[in-house]
Amino acid sequence: MLKKIYNNFLKRFNSYLDLRSVEYFKHRRFNTNTLVNRKIVKQAKQSIEGGKRIRPFLAYLAYNATKPRFYLSNRLLNLGVGLEVLHAYLLVQDDVMDNSALRRNKLTVYKYFQLYFKESKYKNWKELGSIYATLTADLLVNMSFYFFSRIKVNILPDIIKVIDETILAQSLDVISSYNREDMTEKHIMKIYTGKTAKYTFVLPIILAHKLRSIEPSPSLLKFAYNLGVAFQIQDDILGAFGDINKTGKDNLSDLQEGKYTILINYVYKHGKPDQKELLSKYLGKRDLSINEANILREVIVDSGSLDYTRGLKERYYNDSLAFLEQARINARAKELFRELAEFVVNREK
Repeated sequence: MLKKIYNNFLKRFNSYLDLRSVEYFKHRRFNTNTLVNRKIVKQAKQSIEGGKRIRPFLAYLAYNATKPRFYLSNRLLNLGVGLEVLHAYLLVQDDVMDNSALRRNKLTVYKYFQLYFKESKYKNWKELGSIYATLTADLLVNMSFYFFSRIKVNILPDIIKVIDETILAQSLDVISSYNREDMTEKHIMKIYTGKTAKYTFVLPIILAHKLRSIEPSPSLLKFAYNLGVAFQIQDDILGAFGDINKTGKDNLSDLQEGKYTILINYVYKHGKPDQKELLSKYLGKRDLSINEANILREVIVDSGSLDYTRGLKERYYNDSLAFLEQARINARAKELFRELAEFVVNREK
C-alpha cells in the first residue's frame, strides 16, 4: 500500500514543486544579468531536485492521520515545498562543513563553484567556492520562508525553535571530530536528536497538525522521534559502508572528515589497542585512500561496532513501532507509518 500512495504523492508533489519554483524565480525578477548570478540561481534550482521527500510525505500522512479520507491541499503542498527548500539550504551548508564532493550523484554546490572559479583562473577559487555556496544557501532559506508564508498559518515559531536546535547540534557534530576523547554516546545522541529526529521527523508532524489546528498524539511524536534516531544511525552506516551507486554520495567523506558516529565511538570505547591505533591513524585523513578506508571498515566490523550499531538501530526502530501502536490515528495511517518506518531503517540510499 505504501509504494502506491508514496509514488502518487511524489508525482503530485514534485509537479507542484517544479511549477511553483519556476514561478518563484521568474516572478521575483532576480538580477541575473551576470553569469555568476545566473549560476547561483541555477544551483539553487538544482539543489531542490531529487530526494526522497520524507518530510513532506510525513506531513501528508500526519495531516490525514485522523481523517476518513486522505487529502492533499495546496496549504499542505506549500508546507512540503517549504520544508524541502529549507532542507536544501541546510544540505548546501552541511556539504561545505563536511567537505563533501557529491550529493545525489552531482557535485555539491561549493565544489561546483570551486571548479567554476578554478577554471576561470581565480587564485582564491577555494574560498570563492565556499562563499558562493553560502550565497546559494541564503537564496534557498529565503525561498523556503516565502512558501511558508503562503500557508497563512503561524508556523514560524515551531520552525525557528527546531532549526535553532539543528544548528547547535551541527555545531556539536563539527567539534566532535576534534574532541574525540571527550565524546560519549550521549553526546552523539544529542546530535542525532537535533539534526535528524526533531528536524526531519517530528517537525513535519507538528506543522501538519498546526494546519488543522489540532494537537498531535504524544505517542505519534514519540514514534517520529525514535524513528528519526534509527534513520540517522542507518545514515551513518551508509556513510561508511554504502554503495556510492545507490546512495549518490561519496562513501569516503565521513571517514575523511573524521565524523564521530556511534560506529567510531564504540571502537574507541570498546576496541582493542591496535584497533584504536588504526582508527587514530587513518580517521580524519583528508587524502584517505580506498585501501586505508577499507582498513577502517575492517576495524569497525572486527571490533563488533557494526553489529552493536545495527542492534541500537533496531532498538530505536522497535521502540518507534511500540509508540505507533499507542497513537490515536486511523488504521490506514498507522499501517502507512509502519511501512514507512521499515523502509527508512532498511534503505540502501
